[in-house]
Amino acid sequence: MRPLSLALTAFGPYMDATVDFSSFYDNHIFLIAGKTGAGKTTLFDAISFALFGKSNGSNREPREMRSTFADGSIQTSVTFTFMAHQKKYEIVRSPAQVLPKVKGEGVRNVPARASIRIMDELGNELEHYSKITEVDSCIEELIQLNHDQFRQIVMIPQGEFRDFLNASSVDKENILRRLFNTDLYQVFSERLKEKNKKAFSQIQEKEKMLETLMSRARWVEALEIEESGHTKNILAFQQLGKQQKQLKEKSSEAKKELTILEAQIKEAEQQLESEKALDQLHEQKQDLNEQRKMLAQQKETIAEKKRTVQWIKEAINNRPLYEQVQQKEQEKEVLSKKVISIQKNRELRAVEEQEALAALQKMKEAIPEQEQRKAEKIKLEHLKGNIEDYQALLNDTEKKKSYFHTKEKELQEYSDKQLEKQKEIKKIEAYLTAYENEEKNYHYLKEQSSVHALHLHQLEELMTLEEQIKKAEQECKDLDNKTTTEKLILEEISQQHQKAKSDWARVQIQRLSEDLIDGEPCPVCGATDHPYQHQQQDETEKQSAIEVEKRLEEAEQSQSKQFGRLEQIKAKRNERNEQYLSLKETFQHKKAATSFIQQDGDLAFQYKELKKEEQKNSQQIAAFEEKQKEKEANEKQLLQHQKNMQEWSNQIESLKTQMQKEKDALSELKGESVQLEKLIPAVYLDIAVYQEKLANLTEEVQRWQEAYAVCEQQHSLKEKHVEKLLGEESYTQDSLEQIKQQLNELQARFDLVIQSSSFENLSSFFVYIEKADQLGTLETEIQQYEQNYFSVEQQLLNIEIKLKGTEQPKTAEVQDKVVKLDAKRFELVEKKVRLQNDIDQNSHIIKEAEQLLDQHQKEMDTFLELNALSSVANGDSEQSKLGFERYVLSYFLEEVLTIANERLQQLSHHRYLFDLRREEGTYKKSTGLEINIYDDHAGGIRNVGTLSGGESFIAALSLALSLSEVVQQYAGGNQIEAVFIDEGFGSLDEDALEQAIEALMQIDGNGRLVGIISHVKELKEQIPDKIVVHSKGTGKSSLSVQHA
Repeated sequence: MRPLSLALTAFGPYMDATVDFSSFYDNHIFLIAGKTGAGKTTLFDAISFALFGKSNGSNREPREMRSTFADGSIQTSVTFTFMAHQKKYEIVRSPAQVLPKVKGEGVRNVPARASIRIMDELGNELEHYSKITEVDSCIEELIQLNHDQFRQIVMIPQGEFRDFLNASSVDKENILRRLFNTDLYQVFSERLKEKNKKAFSQIQEKEKMLETLMSRARWVEALEIEESGHTKNILAFQQLGKQQKQLKEKSSEAKKELTILEAQIKEAEQQLESEKALDQLHEQKQDLNEQRKMLAQQKETIAEKKRTVQWIKEAINNRPLYEQVQQKEQEKEVLSKKVISIQKNRELRAVEEQEALAALQKMKEAIPEQEQRKAEKIKLEHLKGNIEDYQALLNDTEKKKSYFHTKEKELQEYSDKQLEKQKEIKKIEAYLTAYENEEKNYHYLKEQSSVHALHLHQLEELMTLEEQIKKAEQECKDLDNKTTTEKLILEEISQQHQKAKSDWARVQIQRLSEDLIDGEPCPVCGATDHPYQHQQQDETEKQSAIEVEKRLEEAEQSQSKQFGRLEQIKAKRNERNEQYLSLKETFQHKKAATSFIQQDGDLAFQYKELKKEEQKNSQQIAAFEEKQKEKEANEKQLLQHQKNMQEWSNQIESLKTQMQKEKDALSELKGESVQLEKLIPAVYLDIAVYQEKLANLTEEVQRWQEAYAVCEQQHSLKEKHVEKLLGEESYTQDSLEQIKQQLNELQARFDLVIQSSSFENLSSFFVYIEKADQLGTLETEIQQYEQNYFSVEQQLLNIEIKLKGTEQPKTAEVQDKVVKLDAKRFELVEKKVRLQNDIDQNSHIIKEAEQLLDQHQKEMDTFLELNALSSVANGDSEQSKLGFERYVLSYFLEEVLTIANERLQQLSHHRYLFDLRREEGTYKKSTGLEINIYDDHAGGIRNVGTLSGGESFIAALSLALSLSEVVQQYAGGNQIEAVFIDEGFGSLDEDALEQAIEALMQIDGNGRLVGIISHVKELKEQIPDKIVVHSKGTGKSSLSVQHA
């Protein structure tokens, strides 16, 4: 990435500023100078914001980057242009901001925006993206650095320039982990430690469970085991198995004894039942004799009850006549009392009639006084109009005051609402800030997801290559086997060919010998004598010669074909072997180049584990994307709250205007009320007094009139009532005389009936009338007695028959025998149950113990493996304190130091070299990442803390630039052709400052552009190219570019 230009609009202190970086590439170094607080660091923030939507520092939020003095019509934005891969990129980004509405009053919330144009070198547009997610993805893919890595290697913030050099091992570990994304190794080591701890805990748990299990066992003999721990558990388990056999033998013996005893008990119980039956018959006979004696004693009582029943029935028959006499007596009594009551009431009402007459006369005497009250009432009614007008004015005044107070209350309520809304707005803003923090993790997860996708693709390629290698290797083996087979066939064909060739040669010799002439030389050997000249061939020999020639020709063709086939197989085998070697070489090269793969590990397993991690990442990404909806809802709610705040502000202004109008109206009403007060007596200005006086007079007049009418009505009613009572008294007296006559007649009839009955007198009749409700009970008792007497006699007769010829029972003797046998059986049963319970308990314990011992052994095997892995991965082994992640980080740091030493040698005139401490420290935290300095002048190793200010600066500068290169290399190899350093030099002394300036002037950044923020005078003098930030004293700043 090669920066070209940066344009700022309403960003920080800059209203409109542009920086052209292309003018600085000749010297490759430039200075950003200006007063403190003028806005130098803001230029770095702008570049970081354009690329990542975040400032370079950690204390500036995007929404805080808008200029406080910017006009409402201007939106805050940053435009950053750069070159990469022969293409030109122009990115424009704006933060979320609150601007005035274009039409009407109030404000509007403008969301964050981003866009990027991709052009060729001539400026022709190739691609264009206008969504934030698209822009972020494009930048991420292009730069291959996250925000933290970018600020560490491209824009080193103020105060962090020398942090890494002097950082402790723990701090270096945190920095390098963030830069090289080695969290995976840390997580892996931690997970191993957790699994190891869990495995050990499970083993302890199993041992404790075994110990508890053995303590629950039923022992025949007490255990005497000197060993402890798991060994004690195993020995106890073995001893328990032996004692279990002894328990089973004892249980079997107890069972046999119990069987014999059960038979003896059964025989004794049968005998006991017979004796008890005889005892029961004797007891029944005795009980029945007692019952018969008691029944005989009740005979006279039953006879008396029979006579009582007869007399009760006679009394019941004469009761209706007696009840008629009683009814007439009651009627006579009622009428007598009524006559007396009427007489008393009549006399009382006559007195009341006289009192009512006196009250009426008194009311007539008060008529003149009531006339005066009526006149006063009319006078007050004439004042009613003025008083009502006056009261209306007072009511209007009160309403105005009440309305005014209501508006005051509304004003306060709107103010309170604004305070509440401000709290809610702050709460939502805090949520959005937290969301942005989560969004950082989301982007990190997205980056990890991209890395995982790349790693999965690489693993898939390697797995495919591995399969191809196996296939090619198998094909080579098959071709080797086929080559061996074809060679054997070729040997056989060659033998056949050789034989055919020999036969052919013999035939040719025969043919040649036929043509030899004596004295002429043989064309083969040159001899002139031919003693073995062959005779002329016959037809059979000729035919045989033809066949030999044919076989030779076929053998030659077959041999030729077989040679060709063998050569093809060899060629194909060589071709497959070359493919196999090529695939294997490619596989080894790719596998070695893929740093995240365990070189000796199973690729399929690594692929599966990485796939699981990617699925977990995907779930977290999906969960965050769900939160985006909630974030949008909060943003909408924030907009609504801000809209409400503006509306309420308008309402407050409107209420203030209305309250002023009400004040003016109150002044007018006060003047009118003063005029009316002059027409109304002072006492009646209070309408309550007036209304009370008028109401009192009206009530008194009305009350007197009503009282007079009541007196008249009461006198008339009392008079009529007395007359009515006289009539009732006469009628009741006549009725009483008739009842007395009827009573005398009924009484005479009843007396005659009593005299002719069985009753001695009237009292005797009353006694049996009262016993009428006992009739049913008496009849039932008599019947029950007669049935019981008959039943007892029958039962006694039956028992005498059964006892005839029997002896006296021996129940106690047999009972004692059964009790003794039962006691013995109880002891045996208790013993047998106890033994069986012990056996069952121990069997269950043995079964559980076997399972626990098996699980313990498996878990112990697992623990030993995990413990070894965890110790190595976490640096807890006896061999080394260097953990897995520290080992990886030390590898990266060693690469950084190797590159840094080239610069440090140049800047220190070949005096200093970085040295990575190899010795292990006392603790894990001090092992693997400690940096020392080799001093050539001293001929030994020094601590970095012993360097002077200037030496420390050049060391830190070399380290920072090298760290930048290595991080870029591992982030994808994209070249960032610029580095910006925000570093103060004011704390350095004169010599150290001179050394630092010399170091800065020597670096060329490998062709990279180096920008430095400083206000040190010496740097201004020695660096020709400058961006000068001018502060105008109003919070605004401007830029100017200076060249030598």
